[in-house]
Amino acid sequence: MSLSAEKQDELAWNELKLLIQDADLKGGVYEKSKFIEVGLPITDEQFAAYYLQIKNREYDIRVEVISGFNPELNTDVFVLAAHFNNLLPDGQVVVNVQESAVLYMYKCDAIIPLLYRYEAYARFVNHYRFSKDIYWAFNKLTTEYEAPAIIIADLIKKIEEREASAA
Repeated sequence: MSLSAEKQDELAWNELKLLIQDADLKGGVYEKSKFIEVGLPITDEQFAAYYLQIKNREYDIRVEVISGFNPELNTDVFVLAAHFNNLLPDGQVVVNVQESAVLYMYKCDAIIPLLYRYEAYARFVNHYRFSKDIYWAFNKLTTEYEAPAIIIADLIKKIEEREASAA
């Protein structure tokens, strides 16, 4: 595309707003910062804020999957994050030690959603689906103090069972 960076961002931003509207997702649209906040259930009882943004020709999705974890768990939190970063096909699990928070982030070039109309939404759906599993795993670590390797093994089994029942 031979459009300026600003024009690409503007087109991608407008496309993102339309896709969120078409999907009937409720949330806040922040024009000046070019991000959308959408609240979705991460468990049956708990909601999380998902942030979708177009900035510097990047499509960025992020969610804080857990916050306020015990600093004594820092090592295990990093180990679990590393397991996810080795297994996830898209995105990255990031640990913020200062905030005792874990985020799941995904970025891609904003031109992809411009070239393929529903690609931004498909990537958001994948991010959402993965974030629920990431939340489950970190919640298990921070509330049940399960070892990261066992959590990942349990998660792989859980995913295999889910996929088998869906087939």
